[in-house]
Amino acid sequence: MAVHASSGHSRRSALPTRDWLERAHCSLLAQAKAIFDAGQRQMFLVNIPHYREIIALWQSEAVG
Repeated sequence: MAVHASSGHSRRSALPTRDWLERAHCSLLAQAKAIFDAGQRQMFLVNIPHYREIIALWQSEAVG
């Protein structure tokens, strides 16, 4: 996973830590909230692969 690789974790670790993921997700949402146009905000969240991956990991943690 690209987010995993950029997070500074060794390749032995399968996923970033829950703490790291929570901080990344909160930061991402804070940036997204600054975009007032809903369409542009959605594009911001889904068109950048690292952001998409953070959201997917966050959602999988919430479900799992």
